[in-house]
Amino acid sequence: MQRTIGRRGALTRRGFLAGVGGLGVALPWLEKTASEVKAAPAEPLRYLVAFGGTSIGTSRDEVVPKQTGANYTLTRGLATMAGGGALGYDSVVPDIQVVSGMTLPWERAGSVPAGGRSRTWHTSMLSPLFSGVRSQNGSGTVHGPTSDQLVAAAIGTGTRFRSLEYRVQADHYLQAEYNANCGRMSWTRDGAGRVVPNDPVTSPRLAYDQLFSGFTPADFDGSENRPIELKLGQYEMKFTGTSYLASFVLPNFFFHVTTAYDILRHNGVPLGKADFLGG
Repeated sequence: MQRTIGRRGALTRRGFLAGVGGLGVALPWLEKTASEVKAAPAEPLRYLVAFGGTSIGTSRDEVVPKQTGANYTLTRGLATMAGGGALGYDSVVPDIQVVSGMTLPWERAGSVPAGGRSRTWHTSMLSPLFSGVRSQNGSGTVHGPTSDQLVAAAIGTGTRFRSLEYRVQADHYLQAEYNANCGRMSWTRDGAGRVVPNDPVTSPRLAYDQLFSGFTPADFDGSENRPIELKLGQYEMKFTGTSYLASFVLPNFFFHVTTAYDILRHNGVPLGKADFLGG
């Protein structure tokens, strides 16, 4: 099976399945909904701030491209941007700009310049790096709203979550220099005008609950007629709640269950119809 979806051209069944992995495994194309696919409006605006905390040090040439402009050659550290093969996605090079050669000015003669940091290391960089406001010491305190919060105030109004803060590293790697600000990278102003941190979520379970729990029965009132959109590149599939359940969710659910049953039976697992039906 092959269908043309979006500007990247032909989308194979395998590519389609890989792309919707967050929705389910091995989703079949539903011919009945093909007529509902049409050009989608512009994607909603999003802004992401991510910090890897990786010092490139003497390995700078392994990361920073030697050429400037759009057609730069990928270095070893950026090789996965090329996509293809086992990675399962197309090149993202046209969508990513690499900015290098930027330096935070540091304290000289007891004075910290605008947008600079004190002479202490690590945490003194947080304030100028994330907010553009100079640091005063090594405490890691950020002295202005960070860029994610400034952008959220501009494009995140009217959304359930104006911003989300997560941290993958659950603990600090250098306990001798640890303070509470080491794991924070998002700061905002409270009602009194003070700059305060938005503490990140480190637990996958809590992150899931934050997004998908807290619903009440009233949240589902009228859901049978609620519009639902699934976006595939520049195209979208539109449903009502009822048609989404009947023509997409249930067929896919039973497809997965049946396929898993067939695979297990093929590999000698002693399953029967009673197991399939839940007996």
